[in-house]
Amino acid sequence: MIFLCGCEAGSYETSEDALGWHKDAGLNDAGTLTPYTGAESKEHCFGRDICELQPQRIPRCTRSLEAIFSIDSKSAPAPRSNQYQSPSIERREALFDAMASSDMGQAERAMRKARIAGYSLCHIADTLVLYPDRPKLGGARIAWRKGEASTLILEAPHTFFDLGTNTQALKLFSELKARALIVSGTHRCASDRASKCDGRAQVCGKQKRRFKNSDMAHSTQSFFQSAHEYLSMRYEKDWIISLHGMSDRGMSVSDGTLNDLSEKDAATRFGQSLMKHFPEEYVSSCNHWGGAKMDLRLCGTTNVQGRFTNGAILPCIDEAPGSSGRFIHLEQSKSVRKKSDKIALALRDALAR
Repeated sequence: MIFLCGCEAGSYETSEDALGWHKDAGLNDAGTLTPYTGAESKEHCFGRDICELQPQRIPRCTRSLEAIFSIDSKSAPAPRSNQYQSPSIERREALFDAMASSDMGQAERAMRKARIAGYSLCHIADTLVLYPDRPKLGGARIAWRKGEASTLILEAPHTFFDLGTNTQALKLFSELKARALIVSGTHRCASDRASKCDGRAQVCGKQKRRFKNSDMAHSTQSFFQSAHEYLSMRYEKDWIISLHGMSDRGMSVSDGTLNDLSEKDAATRFGQSLMKHFPEEYVSSCNHWGGAKMDLRLCGTTNVQGRFTNGAILPCIDEAPGSSGRFIHLEQSKSVRKKSDKIALALRDALAR
């Protein structure tokens, strides 16, 4: 479908505003969808007459999901390039609203908000897809199913650093018919600016320093976080798994906290399933549960997606007050990342319990 209404590119800014931007963007305080009743602004349109011609339906994608999510490192912000730009609060609001409007069947509004965010919105069968118009700025790719799906949201925040996690996430999304997929479009070290969120690590240099603004697991000023917050609230019972890579052996499983977990919690069930399907690997846990091999290896306690889902009011600076039972932070060795089929079996088994 061809449409002729464009959006002004606009500027990007880096002010820190970790919370509150989504409150009027399609979800009420209870986390349920509410119809939009306000007036639409046309300040982002160019060509007055053209901008009156709004698309009536979300168009079909012209590329496959694999092509859209196969992110070329040459077209994404590279390490130490300082090319990554944090999107403004307005654009983050617009992306959140585009997702909410799509789910409410408000196609015109969804397409308009996607353009304000600097994104293209399309569908492949029952799967909605959002991808950035200017990939060199580092925006995330997002896909979610409106039809039948398994209760699983997959996230890969460290594309180009935790090698293989982006393709692993896409494969799991397809094989498990998962609810949603979010993949980072930037290297985690592509910004010179330090994130104001908690945490330090030796990842973008020889010294242990604050995470960068381009690190999607440690910055709330991102389209990645916008999509996570929307999906986490919209599908409030779904599991969310954050896929990572590590240089250590085996796997480390966490729920983003160091709390003791029950047998019904997602990290417990997945950890037990990993031990069953990977008997040859060292599977450790940052949380105590029956049969867990406790080892505090890369536990993800400063991961802002985990903090949000685990109830932190300001995930940038607040520790999670408790465990939601839904979030899983998975660290994997290089060899494990190549075994997506077995990870899929472990997830399927855990979800079925």
